[in-house]
Formats: sequence, structure tokens, C-alpha cells
Amino acid sequence: MAKVNPQDPAYKGDGQTVVLPKGTYFLAGCKLTRGESSQKKTPYVDVTMVVYGGDHHGDKTRIRYYLSEKSLFRIANLADACGYQDEFDTDVDAELGEAVLGRVFRAQVKVETPKAGEQWPEKNDVGFVNRLTEPEEAQIDSIVEKLGDPLAPKDGDESDDPTGGGEDSGLSDDDDSIPF
Repeated sequence: MAKVNPQDPAYKGDGQTVVLPKGTYFLAGCKLTRGESSQKKTPYVDVTMVVYGGDHHGDKTRIRYYLSEKSLFRIANLADACGYQDEFDTDVDAELGEAVLGRVFRAQVKVETPKAGEQWPEKNDVGFVNRLTEPEEAQIDSIVEKLGDPLAPKDGDESDDPTGGGEDSGLSDDDDSIPF
């Protein structure tokens, strides 16, 4: 068997998600995928996010948001960071998508690793999420001008359903004991 480093740019395929290194990034949601945890049957939505700028421009990562009462503040904070101010229903894909897809925000990304005895791959999560400042909005405009818009459809891209059509995200759903 050959060894493969998923962080090696040679192995990054178009549309695949990666585990980003810890840091602050400009992100925008580009896809929603719904699921349910296997243990507690807690509904969740995985938001695939694309990076604007830096060494990871165009890379995508997934962040899981559980839709339980005690964790709804996370998706509300994300919508607020995206500049969305209206009430929305997390059970309606169109409303959730309007709130969190296609809007650039700033986020502190962290890497979560399994504890001893746990069996799941490293994954990203976000700490603080914030709206862009005016200078950051100008920076995003400059990034898009120089590097292109990672949300723009690519030639031959047939997928125009950002809700993901219910496909499996590929993330472990056995970690619903995380308190947020």
C-alpha cells in the first residue's frame, strides 16, 4: 500500500473537502447536507465552506451544526456573521440556504482530533465567526479579482443544488456528545 497525505496539494481533487490548518480564514458556505447522528438521532446540517484567499484559496471544508435546541445558537451566530438578520427555519433548506450560503465571513478555524479510543478522522470546526469589516470586504473584492471567485460555477459543473440533495457527508456522526 502507498502512503497518502491528504494535505498534499497533488491529491486535492476539485470539489473535495480538506482539513484546514488552525487559523483565521475568510469562508463562504457553498453547500448544505443534512443528516442525523446515529446514537442520539440528533438532526444536523453539514455546511461545506470554501476558503477565500491565502494558500488555501478555493479549498473546501465541512463544518457540522447540530440542530438541537441547546446548539441552535451556533447556526444563529453563523447566519449573523453572514449578515443575515431575518428569522429563518432550520428545517427548510431554502431558508437555511438563504441565511448561510454564498455569504463571506471571517472565522477562526480549529482542528478537532479523536481522543484515545475514538475512531473518527480529524475534522474542522469553527470558533468565533464574524461579519466582514469594510476593509475586509474590499480585501475579498481584491482576492476575487486576482484569484477568481471560488463560488463561481466551473465549466462542466452540473450541480446547482447547494442543499446537497441529502447525500451522505462522509463525516462520522457518532460524535454527538460534543456539547455544542
